[in-house]
Amino acid sequence: MCKKKISPRYPIIEFLCGLLFAGMAYYSPTLSIVPLLVFSFVLLVISFIDADTMEIPDGLIIIGAVAGVFFVAGGFIFPGATSWLDALLGVIAGFAPLLIIDRIVILLLKKDGFGYGDMKLMAMVGLFLGWQSMFLAFLFAFVSASPVALFLMIKGNRGAYIPFAPFLCIGTLAALWFGQAIFDWYAVNYIF
Repeated sequence: MCKKKISPRYPIIEFLCGLLFAGMAYYSPTLSIVPLLVFSFVLLVISFIDADTMEIPDGLIIIGAVAGVFFVAGGFIFPGATSWLDALLGVIAGFAPLLIIDRIVILLLKKDGFGYGDMKLMAMVGLFLGWQSMFLAFLFAFVSASPVALFLMIKGNRGAYIPFAPFLCIGTLAALWFGQAIFDWYAVNYIF
Protein backbone atom coordinates (compact mmCIF):
# COMPACT_ATOMS: atom_id res chain seq x y z
CA MET A 1 0.00 0.00 0.00
CA CYS A 2 1.30 3.42 -0.89
CA LYS A 3 -0.88 5.06 1.80
CA LYS A 4 -1.66 8.03 -0.43
CA LYS A 5 -5.06 9.61 -0.60
CA ILE A 6 -7.22 8.63 -3.55
CA SER A 7 -8.59 11.52 -5.53
CA PRO A 8 -12.39 11.74 -5.44
CA ARG A 9 -12.20 11.77 -9.23
CA TYR A 10 -11.52 8.01 -9.38
CA PRO A 11 -14.67 6.85 -7.59
CA ILE A 12 -16.66 9.38 -9.62
CA ILE A 13 -15.30 7.91 -12.87
CA GLU A 14 -15.97 4.38 -11.65
CA PHE A 15 -19.53 5.35 -10.71
CA LEU A 16 -20.05 6.95 -14.13
CA CYS A 17 -18.70 3.81 -15.85
CA GLY A 18 -21.21 1.71 -13.94
CA LEU A 19 -23.99 4.16 -14.79
CA LEU A 20 -23.04 4.07 -18.48
CA PHE A 21 -22.96 0.27 -18.46
CA ALA A 22 -26.39 0.10 -16.83
CA GLY A 23 -27.77 2.73 -19.20
CA MET A 24 -26.49 0.93 -22.28
CA ALA A 25 -27.68 -2.46 -21.00
CA TYR A 26 -31.15 -1.00 -20.49
CA TYR A 27 -31.09 0.82 -23.84
CA SER A 28 -29.86 -2.19 -25.85
CA PRO A 29 -29.84 -5.57 -24.10
CA THR A 30 -28.53 -7.22 -27.31
CA LEU A 31 -25.17 -7.70 -28.99
CA SER A 32 -25.21 -4.02 -29.96
CA ILE A 33 -24.18 -3.30 -26.38
CA VAL A 34 -20.56 -4.05 -27.33
CA PRO A 35 -20.02 -1.13 -29.76
CA LEU A 36 -22.33 1.05 -27.66
CA LEU A 37 -20.23 0.44 -24.54
CA VAL A 38 -17.05 1.29 -26.42
CA PHE A 39 -18.80 4.43 -27.67
CA SER A 40 -20.02 5.48 -24.22
CA PHE A 41 -16.66 4.88 -22.54
CA VAL A 42 -14.90 6.86 -25.30
CA LEU A 43 -17.34 9.71 -24.63
CA LEU A 44 -16.56 9.54 -20.91
CA VAL A 45 -12.79 9.62 -21.43
CA ILE A 46 -13.07 12.45 -23.98
CA SER A 47 -15.18 14.46 -21.51
CA PHE A 48 -12.58 14.27 -18.75
CA ILE A 49 -9.60 14.88 -21.04
CA ASP A 50 -11.27 17.89 -22.65
CA ALA A 51 -12.26 19.26 -19.24
CA ASP A 52 -8.60 19.04 -18.16
CA THR A 53 -6.74 20.04 -21.33
CA MET A 54 -9.32 21.49 -23.75
CA GLU A 55 -8.08 18.96 -26.29
CA ILE A 56 -9.61 15.81 -27.72
CA PRO A 57 -7.12 13.10 -28.73
CA ASP A 58 -7.56 11.86 -32.30
CA GLY A 59 -6.90 8.30 -31.12
CA LEU A 60 -10.11 8.30 -29.10
CA ILE A 61 -12.08 9.62 -32.07
CA ILE A 62 -10.64 6.79 -34.18
CA ILE A 63 -11.58 4.16 -31.57
CA GLY A 64 -15.11 5.57 -31.44
CA ALA A 65 -15.34 5.70 -35.24
CA VAL A 66 -14.22 2.06 -35.56
CA ALA A 67 -16.92 1.09 -33.02
CA GLY A 68 -19.40 3.17 -35.04
CA VAL A 69 -18.51 1.44 -38.29
CA PHE A 70 -18.86 -1.92 -36.51
CA PHE A 71 -22.24 -0.81 -35.14
CA VAL A 72 -23.53 0.26 -38.56
CA ALA A 73 -22.03 -2.74 -40.39
CA GLY A 74 -23.60 -5.08 -37.86
CA GLY A 75 -27.06 -3.66 -38.52
CA PHE A 76 -28.31 -7.11 -39.44
CA ILE A 77 -27.50 -8.40 -35.93
CA PHE A 78 -27.90 -5.17 -33.98
CA PRO A 79 -31.58 -4.19 -33.81
CA GLY A 80 -31.93 -0.43 -34.03
CA ALA A 81 -28.50 0.12 -35.60
CA THR A 82 -28.14 3.15 -37.84
CA SER A 83 -28.32 2.50 -41.59
CA TRP A 84 -25.31 3.38 -43.75
CA LEU A 85 -27.11 6.34 -45.31
CA ASP A 86 -28.25 7.70 -41.95
CA ALA A 87 -24.75 7.20 -40.54
CA LEU A 88 -23.15 9.08 -43.45
CA LEU A 89 -25.67 11.90 -43.15
CA GLY A 90 -25.09 11.82 -39.38
CA VAL A 91 -21.36 12.37 -39.88
CA ILE A 92 -22.13 15.42 -42.02
CA ALA A 93 -24.83 16.64 -39.59
CA GLY A 94 -22.35 16.32 -36.73
CA PHE A 95 -19.40 18.06 -38.39
CA ALA A 96 -21.00 20.75 -40.58
CA PRO A 97 -22.98 22.80 -38.01
CA LEU A 98 -19.95 23.29 -35.75
CA LEU A 99 -17.77 24.14 -38.75
CA ILE A 100 -20.30 26.73 -39.96
CA ILE A 101 -20.66 28.28 -36.48
CA ASP A 102 -16.86 28.32 -36.14
CA ARG A 103 -16.44 30.13 -39.47
CA ILE A 104 -19.11 32.70 -38.58
CA VAL A 105 -17.46 33.38 -35.20
CA ILE A 106 -14.05 33.74 -36.88
CA LEU A 107 -15.55 36.14 -39.41
CA LEU A 108 -17.38 38.25 -36.83
CA LEU A 109 -15.18 38.05 -33.73
CA LYS A 110 -11.77 37.13 -35.21
CA LYS A 111 -11.37 34.15 -32.88
CA ASP A 112 -12.18 30.44 -32.96
CA GLY A 113 -15.70 29.37 -32.06
CA PHE A 114 -15.12 25.62 -31.85
CA GLY A 115 -12.08 23.42 -32.03
CA TYR A 116 -11.64 20.77 -34.67
CA GLY A 117 -11.73 18.17 -31.91
CA ASP A 118 -15.36 19.06 -31.20
CA MET A 119 -16.16 18.80 -34.91
CA LYS A 120 -14.46 15.41 -35.24
CA LEU A 121 -16.16 14.20 -32.07
CA MET A 122 -19.60 15.02 -33.44
CA ALA A 123 -18.77 13.47 -36.81
CA MET A 124 -17.96 10.25 -34.95
CA VAL A 125 -21.17 10.58 -32.93
CA GLY A 126 -23.11 10.85 -36.20
CA LEU A 127 -22.17 7.25 -37.01
CA PHE A 128 -24.16 6.09 -34.01
CA LEU A 129 -27.01 8.58 -33.92
CA GLY A 130 -27.76 9.19 -37.59
CA TRP A 131 -28.70 12.59 -38.92
CA GLN A 132 -32.06 13.09 -37.19
CA SER A 133 -30.85 12.53 -33.65
CA MET A 134 -27.85 14.82 -34.20
CA PHE A 135 -30.15 17.81 -33.87
CA LEU A 136 -31.34 16.58 -30.47
CA ALA A 137 -27.73 15.95 -29.38
CA PHE A 138 -26.81 19.54 -30.25
CA LEU A 139 -29.93 20.89 -28.54
CA PHE A 140 -29.20 18.98 -25.33
CA ALA A 141 -25.52 20.01 -25.49
CA PHE A 142 -26.24 23.71 -25.89
CA VAL A 143 -28.93 23.65 -23.20
CA SER A 144 -26.65 21.85 -20.73
CA ALA A 145 -23.78 24.29 -21.47
CA SER A 146 -25.97 27.37 -21.07
CA PRO A 147 -25.77 27.62 -17.25
CA VAL A 148 -21.95 27.49 -17.40
CA ALA A 149 -21.83 30.12 -20.16
CA LEU A 150 -24.29 32.31 -18.25
CA PHE A 151 -22.23 31.97 -15.07
CA LEU A 152 -19.07 33.02 -16.93
CA MET A 153 -20.86 35.99 -18.46
CA ILE A 154 -22.11 37.11 -15.03
CA LYS A 155 -18.57 36.81 -13.63
CA GLY A 156 -17.31 39.01 -16.46
CA ASN A 157 -15.50 36.28 -18.42
CA ARG A 158 -17.43 36.85 -21.65
CA GLY A 159 -14.67 35.73 -24.00
CA ALA A 160 -13.56 32.72 -21.98
CA TYR A 161 -13.42 29.37 -23.70
CA ILE A 162 -15.07 26.42 -22.02
CA PRO A 163 -14.38 22.77 -22.76
CA PHE A 164 -17.44 21.92 -24.82
CA ALA A 165 -16.89 18.16 -25.30
CA PRO A 166 -18.42 17.21 -21.92
CA PHE A 167 -21.63 18.98 -22.92
CA LEU A 168 -21.56 17.41 -26.40
CA CYS A 169 -21.19 14.01 -24.75
CA ILE A 170 -24.08 14.67 -22.35
CA GLY A 171 -26.20 15.77 -25.31
CA THR A 172 -25.18 12.70 -27.26
CA LEU A 173 -26.16 10.26 -24.52
CA ALA A 174 -29.44 12.09 -23.92
CA ALA A 175 -30.25 11.91 -27.64
CA LEU A 176 -29.29 8.24 -27.79
CA TRP A 177 -31.32 7.20 -24.75
CA PHE A 178 -34.32 9.51 -25.03
CA GLY A 179 -34.36 10.62 -28.67
CA GLN A 180 -36.78 7.99 -29.96
CA ALA A 181 -39.23 8.68 -27.12
CA ILE A 182 -39.07 12.41 -27.92
CA PHE A 183 -39.64 11.76 -31.65
CA ASP A 184 -42.57 9.45 -30.84
CA TRP A 185 -44.10 12.00 -28.46
CA TYR A 186 -43.72 14.74 -31.07
CA ALA A 187 -45.27 12.59 -33.80
CA VAL A 188 -48.29 11.71 -31.66
CA ASN A 189 -48.88 15.25 -30.37
CA TYR A 190 -47.98 17.44 -33.32
CA ILE A 191 -48.00 15.46 -36.56
CA PHE A 192 -51.10 13.27 -36.38
